[in-house]
This record gives sequence, C-alpha cells and structure tokens, in this order.
Amino acid sequence: MAKEFEFDILSLEGNVVSKDLSNYSSMLYAGAKFGKTTFAVNMFPKGLILAWEIGFKGIKGAKAIPMKKWSDCAKLTRQLKDERAKEMYDVLIIDVMDLMYEAALQHVLAINGVDSINRIGFGQGYTQLDNLIRNQLLEWQRLGYNLFFISHSTTREEEIMLPDGTKQTIEKIVPTLNKRCFNLINKFVDNIFMGNVVINNEGKEERMLFTRETVHYKAGSRFHYLEDKLPLDVEKVNKAIEEALRKEDDSDIEVENIPMYIEHERKFEDVKEEVTQLVMSKFYENDKMDEVAKVVESCAGLGVKVNDLNETQVDILEEILVKLMDKADELGL
Repeated sequence: MAKEFEFDILSLEGNVVSKDLSNYSSMLYAGAKFGKTTFAVNMFPKGLILAWEIGFKGIKGAKAIPMKKWSDCAKLTRQLKDERAKEMYDVLIIDVMDLMYEAALQHVLAINGVDSINRIGFGQGYTQLDNLIRNQLLEWQRLGYNLFFISHSTTREEEIMLPDGTKQTIEKIVPTLNKRCFNLINKFVDNIFMGNVVINNEGKEERMLFTRETVHYKAGSRFHYLEDKLPLDVEKVNKAIEEALRKEDDSDIEVENIPMYIEHERKFEDVKEEVTQLVMSKFYENDKMDEVAKVVESCAGLGVKVNDLNETQVDILEEILVKLMDKADELGL
C-alpha cells in the first residue's frame, strides 16, 4: 500500500527507495497464454484482479472481481475506500486495460447520446474519454493502491532512420492498446515489461520479460540498473529489482475459491426508483438538492437531470446512484 502523506512541507523527509515492485505501477504486455495474469497474481500476494476479461479461473489463490461496465468502477471505488479493503489489497491488477478503455468509451458515447466518438464536436469526445480514465486511475492511486496494467501484444509497422539517412520499414512488437490509451498509461507507470518466448542457449523455449526499448519492441523502466532481459520467474524478477534499486539507493527497506460470475442486469426503472428514494430520503429532507444536481451533472453532463436519462443510459444512472451514496456518507445524511 502506498504511503499516505499529509500536506505539510515542514515535516517532509527524504524519499526512501522501495525495493518492492508492489510500491510501483507497471505494465506487462505479451501474447495470449503467456502467463501474464498468473505472473501478476504470484508477484503481488495482496493484488486484486479487475477482471475485464475472465482469465483468472485456473489460477489458484487469485482474488478477482469481474468488471464489465464503467459504472462498475464507481462501485469498486466505493469499496476500496473501506479500511478493511486497504488491509487486504495493495495493487490493482487491471486485466486487460484494452477492455477498461472500451468500457470508458461506451460510457462517453452514452453520455453524449451518440454512436461514434467522432460525432462529438471539436475533439471533445476524446478529451472526455481521456479525463474519465485518467481521473479514475488517479483516484485509485490517491486511495493508496498501485496499478499493474495488463495488455496483449501485436506487431505494427514503423519507419526507422538508418545511419546513412535512409528510412526502413520494420515490424515492432507493441501493446494492442491504441496509441491514445497507451500514451495515457505510459504516464502512470514506472515499468513497461514486454513478454516474449525465446530460444535459450540449450535450444529450449523460455518465457522472458524485456525491460528496455529497442527498434524491435516497446519497453522501458525507470530503474536505471535493471537488466534488459529477465526470466518470467517471480523470485528472479524480485531479486533483479532489489539488486537494481540497491545500486540506486543503499537504504534499508522495509487457494481461495473463486465464485462463478453471473451478471445481473438491473432494469432502468428499478435503478431510477432507487435513486429517487435515496434523493428524497437523504437530500430532499435535508435541503441538499444542490448536491444532487452536482453529482448528476458530473456523471451525465452539464444541465442534465435524472429524468432526462433513458433506458440506454442505465450504466450512467448506476454511477449516479453510487456517487450519491458516497455524497450522502460524506455529508453525514
């Protein structure tokens, strides 16, 4: 769990470099069945999988919460604020980030009542999308959780400049995330690990993690002394990270049953009725309707009221419900 700081510049002490990967945010991308989720579960004993794809069922001891809609993020955040959750978990394993991005995109389309982000004028749709994802990730970090992003790999053609000044087109291994999403995630992470299968000196296949970018694949690390190639082995990766960070700072550092996920789609009318009851019992009775308007507009757009929403926007309505519950708790209603 990340250390919480009070806003007091007079009591600040020098940063101590942690040698534990759970105190950093990272990304791992690789091909299908590489072992990405298994590696994350073994690397982070207190990790919680945000399962945008259900790939955890065969992993002993995995703790996972299935995610499908953007409003699930609000429900999750409400629970992550609980001190008991902070004791249980320290890393959120986002598996896969591609589908979280897609859920955010569908949420933005629903808010604006369009079927394509390009129908939202002046690029505002992309701005809304970036802000939605960025703010959610920042909120999780500010609650004290570090992030571990998972994505798949693909190849893309890129042009490189040769020493003689000519250009050459090559294939480069990159995450399947679109460039916009990758650029956003890249600002959050300390490490980007590319996973691939290589033939070792004994002629056998071996799964490896690559930590330094080349013209052939995208990777990177803020750990200056970290080896550029590591075996996909938790113990060996931990040892390599400890050694790398020891060179940067020589300070002293300090099988569960997985339930089957059954989706229960809630009817628009039911969610709306629950919102109405909450508003009347908590906010109307206490003359706090201005707070309701602020919450609704933050979720659905400026000037929008609950009665303006339709049955295609039940996800937005569920997010409003969760945030109104949070606001009621915050105001002691």
